[in-house]
Amino acid sequence: MGLKTLIEACWYGKNPSILYPLVPLEYIFKRLASRRKNKLSKSSQSATVPVIVVGNIVVGGTGKTPVLIALAKILKDQGLHVGVISRGYGRSAESLHIVSPLSTPDLAGDEPIEIFRATGCPVVVSEDRSFALSVLLKSGEFDVVLSDDGLQHYALSRQLEIAVFNQFHGIGNGHCLPLGPLREPVARLDTVNFILINKSATEHASIKELRKHVHSDFEVTPVSWVNVKTLEQQSLEQFSQSVKNKRMLALAGIGQPKKFFNTLSALQLEFDQRPKKDHAYFSESDFPTEHFDVFVMTAKDAVKCRDLAPENSWYLNVQADFLDEFVAEFQHEVAQLMAASNTN
Repeated sequence: MGLKTLIEACWYGKNPSILYPLVPLEYIFKRLASRRKNKLSKSSQSATVPVIVVGNIVVGGTGKTPVLIALAKILKDQGLHVGVISRGYGRSAESLHIVSPLSTPDLAGDEPIEIFRATGCPVVVSEDRSFALSVLLKSGEFDVVLSDDGLQHYALSRQLEIAVFNQFHGIGNGHCLPLGPLREPVARLDTVNFILINKSATEHASIKELRKHVHSDFEVTPVSWVNVKTLEQQSLEQFSQSVKNKRMLALAGIGQPKKFFNTLSALQLEFDQRPKKDHAYFSESDFPTEHFDVFVMTAKDAVKCRDLAPENSWYLNVQADFLDEFVAEFQHEVAQLMAASNTN
């Protein structure tokens, strides 16, 4: 068992097990996080439009990006002008960047480009989200702004917070880093507006704790396949027929690669798998055409692979499906926030 696997087994098991000697480090982490929160919160400035943060308190992937994309589309369907700000994790550039059709992952990061392509919303990237917000608002008229992650970015003013979890991992053992997977104590959830739980076949025991809060389940479901290079679309059924008896390699550089592979299995596809680290970059060696005929990946990974991928490379187009009750409540909350901002 590798070190990463061992740590994750302790994080998502019933207790921290052999990580107990790290208790003093968890205490220091929580103290520093609390001080940072208090300091940054004092420096935050009120925004002129409602700011909605979609994030989490757990390290790793939870389905946050599909949630933000779905919320942006819901708001746009109401005729609202929606902007997005993001840190652009994994990019090499440090300066502020406004995402455009010519943006690269080095300049913008993979998720901001994915969001821009999926929603058509203006997206501004900066490690300082408050600065990104100010630039976005100066660039045009917006009714509401979505922040891609940022629950812990307390310098950013926000009016609505949505914490996203996956049902398979929940809150793990309930401890903060490095003893557990939490960026903040569970008590932080008392202050968020909504908790969204990404459903899976297996439910972690800690999900019971999450369901004590205002929550709603959602599912990330496959919609279609899209060619990485040509953007040609195929239905799920079309694609399954076209790849029969072909050698397929599935690539995943996301927080939870196994979830992507499980989705492919549920679609009854046969494939070899190549998991990589979250936000990992790819090279030509990741596409051994002498051994495989078809390459599949996530939309997030496709952003980085368009120039590298062979012609028969596809990404899975997915969408977050919410319960009607959540959508109605979310729309009501946003309407109230907009009414309040218009009277100020």
